[in-house]
Amino acid sequence: MKIATLLLAATVTLAAATSATAGKVRTWTDSSGKYTIDATLVAFNEKDVVIERASDKQLGTVPIDKLSEKDKEYLKTKEAIDSAHEVTGGMQRWTLKDGLEIIGRLVDYGRKEIVLRRSRGTVYVNDRAFQNLPAIYQKIIPLIVQHAGNGVTDARSLEQWLASRRGAPQTFTVDGVVLEMENGDEYGIPFFMFSDKDLDVLQPGWDKWLAAHEKANHEARQHEALRLQTEAAQYHQEREAQERRRIAEMQLGLQAVEAGVTSVWEVTLYPEPGNPGPPLWVTGFARDSRSASYQALAKHPGYTVGPVRRVSN
Repeated sequence: MKIATLLLAATVTLAAATSATAGKVRTWTDSSGKYTIDATLVAFNEKDVVIERASDKQLGTVPIDKLSEKDKEYLKTKEAIDSAHEVTGGMQRWTLKDGLEIIGRLVDYGRKEIVLRRSRGTVYVNDRAFQNLPAIYQKIIPLIVQHAGNGVTDARSLEQWLASRRGAPQTFTVDGVVLEMENGDEYGIPFFMFSDKDLDVLQPGWDKWLAAHEKANHEARQHEALRLQTEAAQYHQEREAQERRRIAEMQLGLQAVEAGVTSVWEVTLYPEPGNPGPPLWVTGFARDSRSASYQALAKHPGYTVGPVRRVSN
């Protein structure tokens, strides 16, 4: 089977990218030497390589054993390692449901059994004293119990809740992802803590990973972990590009304000009946209040316009 077919019919074919990587385009050849494809290296592990096809920026996974010996040797080079690390090795900014952000590189999925108990006045988490856990887990553990429907909000209420169980161990199954922090430590973060937008990226491969995990299929688990790392990197590159565009648009808008072409407006938006969202105060650049209101409504459907005021001279 030629590489072009493998790319499209691999065990996973990833969504089209808007330039997932800025690495070098090279010609990849299959093990028979008959078929080639021009593509950029995105990521790889022991079994699979993810490449971005030069012609249409489509991402796909190809088994390494289907590649030529030259390509296999290339994957051992510093150039290949550095190229892949540039895409998937950087720190990423993830948003939690409460609006807080956490910085870390996505490594893998994870399922963990958490056993809590209280003995002689000390709370234990999988036989480790709660107070000896890393600070991040001291915050996560109460949230895990709270998420299960118990009235726990912090370490103190966690201890009180366990005390009411008279020493009986309490077990929780936690599903989520593993993040590598900037200091190199790895932590498991439950799915329920992430924002809905981030979950759209994190959860699609979970069922396949879990099936592989339950069958002790190490290769399939690695495959899903690689897919997760690649899509996470692509997601954050696109988000960073959007942020750069937003900053550029703001700079242009401020220049237009200084030139007297436009003004900065603040539009108050109230939720329409049936919209549970809070009131919003939206600022933007426009020639007049009517244009400012139209722009605000276009970005926030389900709202009605309240007071509008110009905030620039």
